[in-house]
Amino acid sequence: MSNDHELPMDEITDVMGSKILVVDDEPNNVVLLERLLQREGYKNVTSAVNPRLGLDMVKNDQPDIVLLDLMMPEIDGFSFMEKMANDLGYKTPLPVLVLTADMTPESMRRSMSLGVYDFVTKPFDPDEVMLRVRNILESLRLSRELSNALVALKELEAKLPKLPEEDSSENIIVID
Repeated sequence: MSNDHELPMDEITDVMGSKILVVDDEPNNVVLLERLLQREGYKNVTSAVNPRLGLDMVKNDQPDIVLLDLMMPEIDGFSFMEKMANDLGYKTPLPVLVLTADMTPESMRRSMSLGVYDFVTKPFDPDEVMLRVRNILESLRLSRELSNALVALKELEAKLPKLPEEDSSENIIVID
């Protein structure tokens, strides 16, 4: 995949070190996604063909993003996301990119209500998947950067001396 819009090198490094978990019951899809992600430069890619194992990996590895199939035996993608939210206690939704052949409006609405960030239709275009993964991870990086800056700003604000309160009634200008 060509990078028409180059990111600064430190931002690329941050995104490329992200923890990515692929959960799909089709081993061929898992292998393909792992190879695509690694070829793209992602260094921390794990996978599960068993959704129960995938949930354990979410709990133990705390990935930055999950690439998730919806139609799986035992635990489908919807149940997987519900368990992530309820059983694993994620307060903010873990970014999920759904890879599915089921693009019905009902399926999309249900997925979005569970916090899905984006969808890719199977069979998928490899370039599209890589762009969507990068966009989600870059948004996540920027969100974290903003949160860190807000914390730093509040810490600085707490260190500043308090200014005396002004009497705002003295600053009223009456125009006739």
